[in-house]
Amino acid sequence: MRKVRTNFSPSTWSELTSQSLEVETKMPLNIAFKNPLIPIADLTTARVNVENAAAAAKDGGKSLTIAKHQAMSALVVLLTRQDLWVNAVSSGDVTLLTASGFKLQQVPQPASIPATPGSLMATATGYTGEVKLKFKGSKGATGFQVLLSTTDPSVSATWVPATITTKRSATVGNLQSDKNYWFAVVAIGTKGESVMSAYAVAKAA
Repeated sequence: MRKVRTNFSPSTWSELTSQSLEVETKMPLNIAFKNPLIPIADLTTARVNVENAAAAAKDGGKSLTIAKHQAMSALVVLLTRQDLWVNAVSSGDVTLLTASGFKLQQVPQPASIPATPGSLMATATGYTGEVKLKFKGSKGATGFQVLLSTTDPSVSATWVPATITTKRSATVGNLQSDKNYWFAVVAIGTKGESVMSAYAVAKAA
């Protein structure tokens, strides 16, 4: 069921007062909110208190800054109580929720199979028997499986797991020097694995 958000953590006093003004403006326009839990006049008074306290604290000292934060806290309490009431009255009706002036809670997006990693590059590290891999990550990935083939995939691939990493890079060791190795990457997510990436080839030092 959809709801308006019930946690207010504004980064600035202006963000908080803007949210309050939106509620003060929209709620009276809808008959469903004719008798709100917190009278609109009380929200307006609390918002003006924040605005006045913020103006006073602009060039003031510590005590005026504290007063501003206290005014903000008082407005947050009123808005929180009001949006809890809006959620109860609206019963998930998105039209009503939107008409309240409050912002809707974000709907969590279902996990999906991650995209295929891209831009794979393979280079010798300078250490005997090692190759360094770098690639672009993919949205939804929790890790990456590096695959290795000792034969040219364009002819006949022999892919085997080489290592697993949570980063967008990996080092594969214990390789035979001056021999071609082909590498590919598969992104791993909570809903499955991506299609294998395009491959890259490199020789270990």
